[in-house]
Amino acid sequence: MKSRLFLLSLVAIVLFGCKNDEPVNQSERVLSFDVYQAGTSAPAGIRRVSTNGATMTTTFSTGDKAGVFAVKNGQILEAVNNLCLTLNSSGVWVPARTVMYDAAYESAVFYAYFPYAESTTIEPGATDPLASMAAEYSIPADQSSADRYASADLMYSGACVINELHAIRLPLQHKMALVNVELPNRSYSFTNEGIAPYVIVAPTNVVFTLGENEVKPFFDEPTQSYMLVVRPETSAVLSVAYDNAGETHTAQISNLADIWAGEYARYTIDGGADLHTHTLQVGDYLLADGGLLSKDADAGEIAAAKASIVGVVCKLTTTDGIQADYPNCKHAVVLSVKEGKGKWSTKGSTNSDENAAGWKTWYTEYGIAPLSTDKAASIDVSELTEVGYEYTKAWLAVPSDLELGGYQVPVKDGFETYYTAWVESNPLPAVTTGWYVPSLRDWLNIKAEESALASSLARIDADAFAWTDESTVYYWSSNIRSAVAMWTFTGKDLSSPTDQLFHPDTKDSRIYRMLTAF
Repeated sequence: MKSRLFLLSLVAIVLFGCKNDEPVNQSERVLSFDVYQAGTSAPAGIRRVSTNGATMTTTFSTGDKAGVFAVKNGQILEAVNNLCLTLNSSGVWVPARTVMYDAAYESAVFYAYFPYAESTTIEPGATDPLASMAAEYSIPADQSSADRYASADLMYSGACVINELHAIRLPLQHKMALVNVELPNRSYSFTNEGIAPYVIVAPTNVVFTLGENEVKPFFDEPTQSYMLVVRPETSAVLSVAYDNAGETHTAQISNLADIWAGEYARYTIDGGADLHTHTLQVGDYLLADGGLLSKDADAGEIAAAKASIVGVVCKLTTTDGIQADYPNCKHAVVLSVKEGKGKWSTKGSTNSDENAAGWKTWYTEYGIAPLSTDKAASIDVSELTEVGYEYTKAWLAVPSDLELGGYQVPVKDGFETYYTAWVESNPLPAVTTGWYVPSLRDWLNIKAEESALASSLARIDADAFAWTDESTVYYWSSNIRSAVAMWTFTGKDLSSPTDQLFHPDTKDSRIYRMLTAF
């Protein structure tokens, strides 16, 4: 097993007398401070732990704290002795106390560092007063959270002086080294606001060891990589163990001594991260291997992928119920490219003896609530919810040989037979929920996106929706009406949404079309 090293050095800037002539709009009687990474612009309020994947440039975020010292003639000036600066939402570093301008500051030099610690001391008479702090700095072994990762990454400035408007600009340099490790991973990062990365393949049981001690890197979701701050030029070996596709793998990184202060190194193990940037849209295609194909792909791409397309995205984001069982399935709901016809059960009605034995309301014991036992007009469409996944799960949990009061009623034998055959003949990638029958609300959502969905289905010659203005068809929903009657969806463009709902007996043969989510 091989690891490849990519060593990219940050620009090394020696900061002596960092005088800046840019005007700063501050009171002439109050000192102001501006802290930022050397070689970058002033902070923009971005979370500091969100490291630029191309350059590893770091910025700061609201609430971050830095410290600053003022030194004159080898002595620390008391008013600026480890003065705490806090970045506010406007990108301004606010000192813990106001420091009034005094002529003494004109011949003083200023040093800043990050992250702030109340106990920090410096050697004011030394050429590099903060060097001893860096030498003694304790890097936390657990860097798994944003705050812990940030606290590991010591930065400080060289000697900086006050400018004409009493503002001190303090460019920081990284004093530690950064290791960036990519393990085998295949994922999509969406440009859509609020939609988390979609990970198809990722290692499990990942353990990092530095020397003889276990360490916990920060996992950066946008780059799907592990970031670990280490002491520069360390002789320690970084070991990585992880499981992938049922097998345990190990790798060792033994040249950390080549990473100097302020540098970072990228290590790619077993191919590293295969990352895709994608704008998720209704009408996009889900592939059998979990991959995605844009609905706007050219004809050649569509033709090449056609045989592996299992569904079309019909709604962005998923439901709380889905995410409770599948925490990673929060990106989209997908409509099958195929449909078929079948019964829900072979039973058309229950008799009085069966009803008296408990079959009239058998479903209440399995979490299946009747939407309405009356006609569609009694349904408040605005209160319908996306419960297709939950109700399909409930139907599957009903025993095939359910007996009440000495009677067995086949309330789902048709559904069970059809669903089993469907699942076997329409396999899904492991990153999905599995197939489920839409609820009425799911169907109304599909109808609202009919134009985009119909276009995507037509591009791959998939089964078109069966509804037309000239005929009435019925698609099964997972909503029950009574012991052996279900609610179905017609899809016709009628005067009221409730006109699209109908309640046939379960023994009638109607159309199945499935959903899944990823």
